[in-house]
Amino acid sequence: MVYQFGPFSLDDARYDLRKAGVIVSVEPKVFDVLVFLICHRDRVVGKSELLEQVWNGEVVSEWAISRCITEARRALEDTGSDQRYIQTSRGRGYRFVAEVMESGPGEKAMPQSGTLTRVLLFALTFFVLLIGSIWASWPQPIAWLLKESGLTPVDSAPEVPVRPSVVVLPLDNASKDPNHAYLSDGITAELISFLARIPGMLVISQSSSFTYKGNLVLPEQAARELGVRYVIYGSVKKKGEKVEVRIELLDAATGFQVEARTYERDISMFGALPRDIATEVVNSLALDIRDAEVERQRNVPMPELGAYQALLRGSSYMHRYRHADLLKARALFERAIEIDPEFTQSHAALAGTYIVERRMLWSLDTKLLPNAKKHAAHALAIDPGFAPTYVVLAAIAGAEGDHDKALQLAKRAILLSPNLAQAHLIAASSLLQQGEHIAAISFWRQGLRLTPRTPAWMLHPFASLHYMLGDQVQAIHLWQRARQENPDLIAPRLLLLETHREDGDSTKSKTLVDEILRTNPELSADTAVHELAGFLDPEAQDGMVALLRAQGLR
Repeated sequence: MVYQFGPFSLDDARYDLRKAGVIVSVEPKVFDVLVFLICHRDRVVGKSELLEQVWNGEVVSEWAISRCITEARRALEDTGSDQRYIQTSRGRGYRFVAEVMESGPGEKAMPQSGTLTRVLLFALTFFVLLIGSIWASWPQPIAWLLKESGLTPVDSAPEVPVRPSVVVLPLDNASKDPNHAYLSDGITAELISFLARIPGMLVISQSSSFTYKGNLVLPEQAARELGVRYVIYGSVKKKGEKVEVRIELLDAATGFQVEARTYERDISMFGALPRDIATEVVNSLALDIRDAEVERQRNVPMPELGAYQALLRGSSYMHRYRHADLLKARALFERAIEIDPEFTQSHAALAGTYIVERRMLWSLDTKLLPNAKKHAAHALAIDPGFAPTYVVLAAIAGAEGDHDKALQLAKRAILLSPNLAQAHLIAASSLLQQGEHIAAISFWRQGLRLTPRTPAWMLHPFASLHYMLGDQVQAIHLWQRARQENPDLIAPRLLLLETHREDGDSTKSKTLVDEILRTNPELSADTAVHELAGFLDPEAQDGMVALLRAQGLR
């Protein structure tokens, strides 16, 4: 059946929505919601009916409906205030109110997709229905699912896996000169990056590893807290034109020192050190590493010394996730590219600064996304096998609302480097944005496993997961932690504002808005709510805009 309304036409058989003949891209679940509302436009459709008919009884929160309604309105260029096509009946549900003309044979109230994804979802739905009698007796099935999946609480110490597992603790700057700290930080990060590409091995991410920077901690304690068997630690010392790296590899389960070596290189050759050290670690643990991966790393051309040093210096700023530090990192990555225009890592890292600034709402510059695309594309052209580039591209796709593309790019990154925590998190977020909550949890669990000591900037996505799945108490707890640990994070403050709006607490709201304005005085209420649209019921968005404006946002 083809439905025509205003400048739009919708063909449910072809899964096709057009405006004046031009295809409008919408997610499958959003399309399903839109078709169901059109087919039942003679009445108000309740949320429970949408859950039953569109999600086929799959256990999801009402947030999934709200997000789909928001995306449907966006596709139809409608708003929560205009409601020219989809009207909200407060407390009851939604109704499609535009005049519709039908054409074509047959009519079906609910389109079915023949894709493999939907076949799998059908099988999953069957399993859920099979145990539905058990779930129905539990008041919070989503909270139970989170707990059973190992996602709650976020601070618990994970178990040591059977497969080899390792953390690289931040190497000590033995020079004691702060200007040389980038060497120890950079070699640590590069070593983690190389080890992360090894299949069959669990490597704790840099985000968790660097939470130990500057802390006096025994390797055995770090191993217990992170749930790993092996710990790599040591020091870096610059001596004139030479760099000396001391590395120790500890088996925390037995207390046995597997390896202890000192590497010394001329400053002009130290760029190859992380690769050499990682190879020694692999050999010491007798791991089965693919020869092709080792050979690929050997064949990757080393950048000029100045470019590599600029990259390491920039990376030492980047991982702090503060706006001022991000801008310093960007300047250093740009310097690295000036020195060596074909340096893959610098292009990928520079692209990352633009997308992070955009996603963190630290700037509203419209050039951020185009700049991120340009440098990510350059990195991809130089080395199609560099996994972090795909993480950046996935983040860009997510920022543009193409969650299916973001998912595919994140999976590509995981295939190339299984221990990239951010790739797992983007994959999970992409699935959540499409309402596929259960499918997202395995990616969230792996992302959490790779970052057991979750830094402040990563607390927000974990909090968002809990919020989306109905566990508001845990979400608020994590957002508060993020707010306390990093004053530059805007998103957690915006979501906390929504909880205070519901509570009517204007004093706390004013404090949060003041904190936001200190980070980005140019942020507008409309932009903030647009970023939060996926978290808010459509009818709540106008109220949130009004609150933000009343508290000082333009």
